Amino acid sequence: MDTQLERSQKPRSTTSGVPAPDAAPANEVRRWDELEPGDLVQIHAESGTIGRAVVDTINDDGSMIWLRNEPIGHRSLHLQEDPITIYRC
Repeated sequence: MDTQLERSQKPRSTTSGVPAPDAAPANEVRRWDELEPGDLVQIHAESGTIGRAVVDTINDDGSMIWLRNEPIGHRSLHLQEDPITIYRC
């Protein structure tokens, strides 16, 4: 049984069942230039993989970001066009 809180956290969808564009979770980061080095984030890839990382470096316009994966610490470079979604932790 859904509670009121659970219902309010579910993304709204269009009649086709696809989430509406404005139905992003509150912690989704659409503009990477709002992040700062040291921010803890969660990355969701199109393939379904999920990982946690720390923002290492980000360029001024937010089009490129270096993430240091946790707990191993490998760095990865991502472009804004990459098929990933970043969420604040």
